[in-house]
Amino acid sequence: MRQATFMELYHAYITNYEKSQQALYVCKKKSKSFHSIMKAMDLATLLTAPTKRIVEYASYFEALSATSSEKEAQIALRCMERLRHLRELADAARFSHQTQKVLKSITGWTETTPGKQRRFVMQGTYASKEHPDLQLLLFSDTLIFAKKLGRLQLQKKYQYVSSISLRSGVTISDVPDVSPMLKNCLQISDTTTTNIVVSAKTEQDKSTLFSNVSELLKLHQQNKVFGVHLANLMQSAREEGRDIPHIVEDTTAMLEQCALEEEGIFRLSASSKVVEQIHNQIDCGEEVSFEGMNCHVVAGVLKLFIRSLPEPLLTFPLYDKFKSCTEFSDAHERLARVREAVNALPALNAATLQHLTRLLWLVSKKSSVGKMNSINLSVVFAPHLMRPEGDNDWGIAEDSSGYVVVQALIDNYEVLFEDIEKKRQQEAESSQFNKTPQLSATVSAVPSSAGTAAGRVLPNRMNRASCLTISLQEIVKQGFLTKKGGNRHNWTQRWFVLKMKYLYYFQSPKERIPKGVICLQGAKVHKEQVGVNNVKREHCWCIDVGKRQYLIACKTDEEVDAWVTAVGSCCVE
Repeated sequence: MRQATFMELYHAYITNYEKSQQALYVCKKKSKSFHSIMKAMDLATLLTAPTKRIVEYASYFEALSATSSEKEAQIALRCMERLRHLRELADAARFSHQTQKVLKSITGWTETTPGKQRRFVMQGTYASKEHPDLQLLLFSDTLIFAKKLGRLQLQKKYQYVSSISLRSGVTISDVPDVSPMLKNCLQISDTTTTNIVVSAKTEQDKSTLFSNVSELLKLHQQNKVFGVHLANLMQSAREEGRDIPHIVEDTTAMLEQCALEEEGIFRLSASSKVVEQIHNQIDCGEEVSFEGMNCHVVAGVLKLFIRSLPEPLLTFPLYDKFKSCTEFSDAHERLARVREAVNALPALNAATLQHLTRLLWLVSKKSSVGKMNSINLSVVFAPHLMRPEGDNDWGIAEDSSGYVVVQALIDNYEVLFEDIEKKRQQEAESSQFNKTPQLSATVSAVPSSAGTAAGRVLPNRMNRASCLTISLQEIVKQGFLTKKGGNRHNWTQRWFVLKMKYLYYFQSPKERIPKGVICLQGAKVHKEQVGVNNVKREHCWCIDVGKRQYLIACKTDEEVDAWVTAVGSCCVE
């Protein structure tokens, strides 16, 4: 019990460590007397000391788990799990503090607030034709060129000269020596006019800069979402197990929930600065939750993704085929031709187009309130969904065929996408069926106050031909929880039903088809503290099934304890 209490206190300390460092820095800047006291007491070292003892504590609990009673050993093992998580938090806090310290030492660099995952990588002295003593400050997303201020070796103040964003198509390459004074040269350039040749003092310095920048560029390419070909995007680890990009799925889910009746949705522009900031966060690999976000901002992010695709969803090869559909005067013939063209799309494009068009169709059905009918929506989306190859200026404005095609897609959604929607549903059911145990028969209704309720047939989402019975006697616990899945970024309320070995979650207690099933065989359950977009999500716990983690939130700590205990009792080896 003492160990568990200690872990709670230690967890609170580590999670607030970064804030304490920031507060210390602010106080030091505002008060010279506090600065003197802080220096005399060495407060910075005192604050950091507990974060360096995680390895020692882990060794202590490991020894305790081997020599204590079974109950104490279980507590010790849980503490070790917590320590592993705390070590990640402490390392991230130290990186963040160091990064902020370096950023504040640069004078003249006016940039928007960096992403949470920006970290300082390295600093070195190099040379260029214009600047014989050039300081290179490499961050995970930016390379800054600066001049050192002051002559003292220990003084670390810099004057900003220029910078290159590592997200803007940067290349780094080995080039011949420029002159006898500029040896060990590297050329760094981006998609704009920036082209800088820097000289390293030694071959080792050159190799260090080249390897660090190359590794970061590789990482950015893996995380990049916007401006990537659809087929290449879906090969990334982030999209594993999906049939459409996660950003399309997440944004449409939020808009369908909150924005169908929003006046001018997709037509009214959001803050371009905010949209660009979210764009950068996503491309840096950060998890962005759209929950509670302004719906016009979310719509702007979705439009930006569609617009930035190198090839539109209707594809270049099928542009003429879609355009020719508008030449038929007979409405039935024109619709048949559009459906034929839609069915000719690659599977990935067809699935993404179906998902997007479904949202537009739902918005158009609420046009009496939101003022966005199919005509208005086609004006917004046609230039980005259908254009000829080589036309990057979306010259479709001079050709009405694109508007006619997109309007037809929206107005006739149920007819045109019926086969694609069924195919996606069948593939999702088949995929889920292969990953989870087969459901069969009936799921009972929520127990009444008298303790009895009639069962009702549950057509299985995974396999509609067979079902599994979840009788009242099998239900261990049930209730509303808020879920953030391992592959999703939005927190969504679901109705959970727990039985031995499996945890089902539904959209509501009345829902007949489960949204998913978590197999608890070999799973580990523990409490978790989660932060999303600088907002702390309290009362969280986690189900770790190996390759995936399910993060779930309750309303109180008591509820967390009850669910963790109940789910833990249903986990079997």
